[in-house]
Amino acid sequence: MEKLIVTAAVTGGASPKGNPAKPKNPEEIAKAALDCYNAGASVVHIHAINPETSEPEQKAEWFEQAIVPIREQCDMIINVTTGGCVKRVDG
Repeated sequence: MEKLIVTAAVTGGASPKGNPAKPKNPEEIAKAALDCYNAGASVVHIHAINPETSEPEQKAEWFEQAIVPIREQCDMIINVTTGGCVKRVDG
């Protein structure tokens, strides 16, 4: 069987208004990533989400809240980025 790598981009590029299935907070990001892992994905690509606005922001705390539960439950590769359009936040 040919080997392949499946990457899941669970936060996508659309806003939650454009895609109601998009995770709206770090906990939902972690759950979506784990669901993808259990379905065969070996890499997850995520953006940090502000849990109050459901919009992408680059606060380290929000990355951490998504990454820690993934790391605790599986060994998938986590690719984090801030996306193309983010707001500056302190922390």
